[in-house]
Amino acid sequence: MPESMREIRSILGYVPTPAECFRLFGETERVGMARKEQEVVDRGERITFSFQEYQLVGHRWGRGPAVVMLHGWGNRAAAMSAFVDPLVEQGFSVWAIDAPAHGESSGEFCHAPLFAACTDHMVKTTVLPECGSLQGALGYSFGGLATGIGQYRGLGAKRIALLAPLAWIPLRFNSWAIACGLDEAGIEEYWQHVHAYFGEGLIETHSLPQLAPHMTAPLLLVHDRKDNEVSVQEALDVVEAWPGAVLMETEGLGHRRLLRDRTVITRVAEFLGQP
Repeated sequence: MPESMREIRSILGYVPTPAECFRLFGETERVGMARKEQEVVDRGERITFSFQEYQLVGHRWGRGPAVVMLHGWGNRAAAMSAFVDPLVEQGFSVWAIDAPAHGESSGEFCHAPLFAACTDHMVKTTVLPECGSLQGALGYSFGGLATGIGQYRGLGAKRIALLAPLAWIPLRFNSWAIACGLDEAGIEEYWQHVHAYFGEGLIETHSLPQLAPHMTAPLLLVHDRKDNEVSVQEALDVVEAWPGAVLMETEGLGHRRLLRDRTVITRVAEFLGQP
């Protein structure tokens, strides 16, 4: 599932079956690291661990109370590397893993609840025994949705920062089916496959605005007004539902440049560093 809902049928050259459409929704192409990302990764410590049937690969930097970072769809932990030094300089350790089917981690199919579960496992089995507490969680786009799901399930981060998070689950599933070219009957059958995999009606309960009223950790949400991949309205819906949430709107960064903008990075690091 690319975060940009491209006309997948034009890429495939045909309209996939509903079953294939669902399979494609959870598949992604693995990407390499840019030079600057590799430099940051090389300064950290490579970590590996198992969760369910997955072999997961990640990285950690620094010592002290922990901050976990969750990357976007079709990317890898290194994509969040610009946030590492500002957080380490504040005395934190920074932890990030490649989600299943991403980067160096195993798997061929991924979804936000799975990414949330993998991160929670790392926190409970590795991060907390070593660091003692989880100061913050930072999630971008798909990883922002996974961060919210994880926090709702008990991740326990003291502060949360989300960058252009996906918010409404049914919207993403439906947009993908439409992009694949399914007609009304095909979309209905596609949802049957979704419910067979996740459980009847369960995946629809994972939308961030539905989870937000139950949250107690302070939230900083950063979103660009002209984001063409995730509407700023989704951010507004989350902030309205999350008690005490703060929205930082940017102009001209779109969906992806949030990860490299110095003003955004500084604001996020300062927010996560607060008691």
